[in-house]
Amino acid sequence: GCGKNDSRWVFKDIDLNKYKEAVNVNFENYKRDHAFAYLRDGEYGYANELLIELIDNNPDDALALNALGIMSYLSDNNRDALYYFTEAINKNPNYDLSYLNRHEVYKYQGNYSKALNDITKAINIEPNQPDNFVYRASLYMDMENWAEAKKDIDKVIESKDFNKDPFAYFIRIYTNMSLGDYENACMEISIAKSLLNDDDMEAKEILQVLRDTCGCK
Repeated sequence: GCGKNDSRWVFKDIDLNKYKEAVNVNFENYKRDHAFAYLRDGEYGYANELLIELIDNNPDDALALNALGIMSYLSDNNRDALYYFTEAINKNPNYDLSYLNRHEVYKYQGNYSKALNDITKAINIEPNQPDNFVYRASLYMDMENWAEAKKDIDKVIESKDFNKDPFAYFIRIYTNMSLGDYENACMEISIAKSLLNDDDMEAKEILQVLRDTCGCK
């Protein structure tokens, strides 16, 4: 074995403080993964304990703060959800997920102006993330701002992630119909139908209703 005087014991290039930090980071990641697993399984009590420990050790942990916010939101505790998402934003103002999550709470509460501010901030941070445009298009539809909803869903469909997604076209069908543009709505209905799987019978039935409503040929 290696004795104290064995030449294979080399410590001169090892920073023990950095090693300790690395071990701590790995343990924190393990604890976070464990907490998320509990959260996925609906074990909120265990998840909450681990997440609170993470926040106590690292108050700037945006992922843990967001997880606590999501857990609060799922438990119909919107006050705490807003608190945790806002804390996550204060700690890391360039993390788009925190704005996205807080926008969902504001949207649920009917506070559309604050929801719009947050989802727009998320888009400004991650302008190449098409999902965020889907969320904002949905919000604009709730606000009955069909023109802005259409602008966002146009950008979504132009992206490679969604240009073959039939349900993105569903959104554009509704925006076109609400704007009175039945001709383009009919075109979108045909595209959406071509992108559906054979077993998407419910979606096909909805498209037929929309086709009849628009008077498509």
